[in-house]
Amino acid sequence: MTMFLPSSVLLQMVQSLIASEGIEINATNKAGETPLDISEKLAMPELDSILKEAGALHSQDHGKP
Repeated sequence: MTMFLPSSVLLQMVQSLIASEGIEINATNKAGETPLDISEKLAMPELDSILKEAGALHSQDHGKP
């Protein structure tokens, strides 16, 4: 059974996680994707904005000077 959260709840959860001390906004999954990469796949511009404001990068930009 697949459950989906309303986007407003998801956005609030992400904002709370970002505010947590020690969060790594550019962590990558096993596929090498950052949260921003995944957010763009989901086509959630509001989430993209929240992540970018927190300093999120695309995987291809992660680690570049």
